[in-house]
Order: sequence, then structure tokens, then C-alpha cells
Amino acid sequence: MAKHNYVALYGQVIKDPIIYKDENTGEYKRGICPITIIRGVRDFGNNIERIKYDTPTIMTGNPSLVAAMVSWRAGDMVEVKGAVTTKDVIKSTTCKHCNKKNKRKGTVVFVNPIYLSKRETGVSKEKALELLKERCEISNQVTIIGTLCREPAGFVTNKGLSITTYQLAVNRKYRIKEDAEEIRTDFPWVKSYGSIAENDLNFLKKGTRVFIDGMIQTRNIERKQVCEFCGNEYDWNDTAFEIIPYATEYLSNFYTQEEIEKREEEENKKAIQSVFSESDIEMPSDPPSLEGLPHYDN
Repeated sequence: MAKHNYVALYGQVIKDPIIYKDENTGEYKRGICPITIIRGVRDFGNNIERIKYDTPTIMTGNPSLVAAMVSWRAGDMVEVKGAVTTKDVIKSTTCKHCNKKNKRKGTVVFVNPIYLSKRETGVSKEKALELLKERCEISNQVTIIGTLCREPAGFVTNKGLSITTYQLAVNRKYRIKEDAEEIRTDFPWVKSYGSIAENDLNFLKKGTRVFIDGMIQTRNIERKQVCEFCGNEYDWNDTAFEIIPYATEYLSNFYTQEEIEKREEEENKKAIQSVFSESDIEMPSDPPSLEGLPHYDN
């Protein structure tokens, strides 16, 4: 099976990175840093006209890469190459009613780098925007091969835009030293728009293998939690990390055009049967009387 999972980013450091060291040896253990990137101008069906920023997190446990990240400061422009990576974690939230902490299982998605480089130092937001616009086509790139691990879900917005979401199982290309050896797969989500979404909903199914040329999208989302202490429900903020396709190639185990047409034909038959089924039509128990109606001779 091909192991393709490649990310190329160019962006601005939002804040100084968080660096962890081994207390005994002083060796770098982990570096974490979010960066601001900008989307390319290619039309993938979303019809986005205004500038869109995204803020993926870069995280590594490679000591040499952490050492390179140590010199980063807020405002620096950096280049990153790596892979989309997922990790199961326990997330902690605070109840807004009783102020106690609740824990729940969750997933974090980040870019695990294989290369880091500082391009410009101490750049203002205005200058950063100019640089990002100039280099928008290299600011946010993802190419990935994966297999759908669940059925795709689709819907249409109030403005008529089709959206399809699905989750991929992606063979890990680069082993992460601190992860268990048996962890060899990542599970990112994909969100497609417009005509791509319509095709995805028609052709894709659990087990379909796809190749995606796209970008990273990050967004804030509001989740709900029932407090295990007071029983009240409260909202908490989380971050979604999604892959948005510019183009998707269906590699194997997808619906054929013939299968799609047959499925549509069966769905149409079911719809007609539900409308005209005898159980939905009330028939009179006795025929209507003809008495009193006008009668015409031929």
C-alpha cells in the first residue's frame, strides 16, 4: 500500500513556541507552535473571494527539529514540510455551572514536520500579508492517499452549497518515536465543497481509496458536554482540522457510473411507491349512490 502524506506550509509564527526538555539530560523532548497560513487562489467549488487564514499546529518530538524551532519568535516567517498526523488524547474542560473540570476522549490533529526553516525574522502583520499573498500557492499544500473508514455524509447549505464530509485512514509515512510502535495509521477528516462534494457523495463509500490534492482548513467549533459532577450541559470551544480538496482522484473500490444509475433508479421507484402505495389511499367501503344525479341518454 502506498504511504503518501505530504504537507508543505509557509506562514507566520503566531506566538513563541512551547518547548519541553528532559529534566535530567536537558535534551529537547517536544516543540509546539501554531502558525498562520493563507489559502491558494484555486477555485475548488467553494467560491471564496475574501482572504482565508488557517492556523495549524506544528508539533515534533525530534530533538534536532525542536532545536530549530527554539529560535522561532512571534512574527517570524517559516517554512514547514511534513505530514498530517492525528493523536488520541484526553481533553479537559471546565463546567460553567460548578467550575469543576471534566475529561473526555478526543483527538488532536497537527503537522508532524520533517523539515523546518526560518525564512524572514520579525515581520509585521502588514508585511506578512504581502508575503503570504505572493506565496499563497506554497503557503498551504496537502497531498494525501487514504481509505475511507466510514460512509461519507452530505448536506446542502441554505445558500445551496453542497458539502460532503468523510474520514480517512492514512498509512503513517514517518514513525513518531514517542508513539507506540503499533500506531501506524492517522485518521484526518476531509470536507469537500460544490461539484467535488456532489461527486464524492455519489462515488465514495467505506473502503474507497482516494488521492487528494488540497489544503488545510482549521476552524473553531463549539461542542457540548454534560458535567459529570452537577449534571448540567455546557458549551466548550474546540478546534477542527480538515483537509479541503482542490481535486480528488478515486483510486479503487468506488461506485461505478452504472451502479450510481441503478441506485438512483431504485430510489426513484421507492419514492414513487411511497407516494402511490395503496396503504396511503383511503378507499370507500361502499360505492357512491347514483340516485339524484342527472341522467343523459345517448
